[in-house]
Amino acid sequence: MPRHGRRLTAAAPRRIARLIAGASALVVVLAAALLAGCGPERALADPTPVAPTTRSATAAPNPTPTPSTGVYDAPADAYVKPVRPAILDGKPSEAAAIAFAKYYLRMYTYAYLTGDARDLNALARAGCVFCRGVRADIADEYGHGGRDEGGTMAVTRERSHDYGVDGGFSVTMSVTQSPHRQLDATGKLVSADAQAKDYSLTFVLFWTSGRGWRLGDLAVESA
Repeated sequence: MPRHGRRLTAAAPRRIARLIAGASALVVVLAAALLAGCGPERALADPTPVAPTTRSATAAPNPTPTPSTGVYDAPADAYVKPVRPAILDGKPSEAAAIAFAKYYLRMYTYAYLTGDARDLNALARAGCVFCRGVRADIADEYGHGGRDEGGTMAVTRERSHDYGVDGGFSVTMSVTQSPHRQLDATGKLVSADAQAKDYSLTFVLFWTSGRGWRLGDLAVESA
């Protein structure tokens, strides 16, 4: 996931790598707050509307994204906006928390492949460091006419824990991310990771009545 590898201090990796640095400590703080009885409404401020990703008015228009080929290939369905799982509209549960985490990863990949981050941004809770880094990274990349290829993720292991406090859940996942690269507006290579890599992800999630599921933050470690 690090595609933010080139900007580790900015948080969000993409891809995952771009993200590895800043979120771990915050995830620990959020988890500690939940265990101490501090609910999500106190641990984080009320969520505010997240502006959709926009492209710079001076940026060259991007061609319609299409599946790449070769080592950086991505299946055609990765370019199609993911369908929201029905379980997310029901009562909060560990199964629903895992479904949300998987949905977030699919939306994350879709946003990087297409530049359409509107629905991904809407999954963030106010104060999410990882989410802020992802939003800025996609806006910058596509705002300057660039694009991403590859980087799909396969979940190999998952588990969830219900903190039992005000809708707080954690989900840990082991994922493998396929090779990916970033190109600029002229098609020139900006960065690339030609090997599949394994990561351990820790999601801190919140569920509240009327708002549903939101990502409080996400920590990423190389496996």
